[in-house]
Amino acid sequence: MSKGRSKREPPLDKGLIPWLGHVLEFPKDTIKFLERMKKKHGDVLMVQLGGFYITFPQDPLSLGAFVKETPEKLDFNLFARNLVQQLFGYRSIGNEKQILMTTSHKHLRGAGLEVLTRAMMCNLQNVMLQNIVSSADQTNWVEDRYSCTARILFSGLATYPFLAMHHTTVKEEVNKVLKESGQEVLHGGPLIHLTCDMLTKTPILDRADMTFEMADGCEYHIRKGDRMAVFPYSAFHTNPEIHPDPHSIKYDCFLNPDGSKKTDFYKAGTKVKYYNMPFGAGVSMYPGRFFANNELKQFVFLMLVYFEFELKNPDEKIPDTDVNRLGFGALHPIRDIQFQYRLSNFPK
Repeated sequence: MSKGRSKREPPLDKGLIPWLGHVLEFPKDTIKFLERMKKKHGDVLMVQLGGFYITFPQDPLSLGAFVKETPEKLDFNLFARNLVQQLFGYRSIGNEKQILMTTSHKHLRGAGLEVLTRAMMCNLQNVMLQNIVSSADQTNWVEDRYSCTARILFSGLATYPFLAMHHTTVKEEVNKVLKESGQEVLHGGPLIHLTCDMLTKTPILDRADMTFEMADGCEYHIRKGDRMAVFPYSAFHTNPEIHPDPHSIKYDCFLNPDGSKKTDFYKAGTKVKYYNMPFGAGVSMYPGRFFANNELKQFVFLMLVYFEFELKNPDEKIPDTDVNRLGFGALHPIRDIQFQYRLSNFPK
C-alpha cells in the first residue's frame, strides 16, 4: 500500500515491514514507542499500523483542537462499533448512541446516580463484612480472605502504599465526614450510608478531511479515513514539565496549599487546559465517570471506616504498570501489593 504525501500532512513513519508497519513493536511498550517517535518526528507524528495511518498528537497544549472537533469531522462511533463487533460479536443496530445518551442521563447522573450509589454502598458493605462480622476472632490480621476484591479494587490503586503508611491521618478525615452526617460505626450496628454529596468531600477516532492546528500555529492536513489517537498517559499524565516527578505518589498533586482543587498546570510557561484526562474528553468522554469515581471513593472510605490495615513490607515500592493494557481502561500493576488487615474496634 502506498500513500502519496502532502507537505501539510504530519511526518509519516512506515516502519520496515510493508503494510504492517510498526504493528509488532507498538503493543509491546506503547509509551516507549511513542516517546521514540516523538524524539524522531516532533509533537505530531503519523505511524503505519496494520494498514492504517494513525496520527498521534503529543503536545498537551494542542489537544483543545482535537477535543473540541465536531462529530462531522471526528467520529468515534465507527471505530467503537467495529471494536465491539470484533471483541464481543455484537452487530450495531444503528441507534446505540441515542440509547446510551438516554440511559446515561437517566441512571448515571442526578437522582439516578444517587440510587445507583446507594445500591453499590449497601452491596459493597455486605460483601466486605459478611465473613468478618461473624468471625469469632476479629482481632487477628487477615491476608487472603478478600484476595479477589483486594487485587481488583485495592492493589490496583497507585495510592494504596500512601493510604497504608498514613492510615491514621486519612482515617481521621473519613471519621470527620461520618460525624458531620450524624452517623457512627458501632459493633454489629447498621450499615453506614454515603450520599453523592458526602463522596465529593473525600481513543482512536476516524476523521473526515480536516486541518489540525497546533498551539504554535502549525497546521496539519488529516485525510478522511485516516485515524487519530491520543494517549494522555504519555502526553501529559507522565510529562515531567506538567507534573514534576510524575511516578511518585503525592497526595497534594491536585490540591492547592489551602486544600482547594488545583487547576493551574503549565508547560513551558503556558497554562495547560487538559492536564488530567482519566475518562477521556470531548465526544468520547466516558459517561459512567461519576459512578466510577463514587465506586472507588466508597471502597476506600469503607476500608478506612471498618478496618485497620498495613503493608506487610513497610518499604514496599509502587509496582510498575502492565504496559500490555495501555489504551484499554485503567492500567494494572505488574504485581500485587501484599498487605494485612483486621476489623477495627468499635463501641458496643
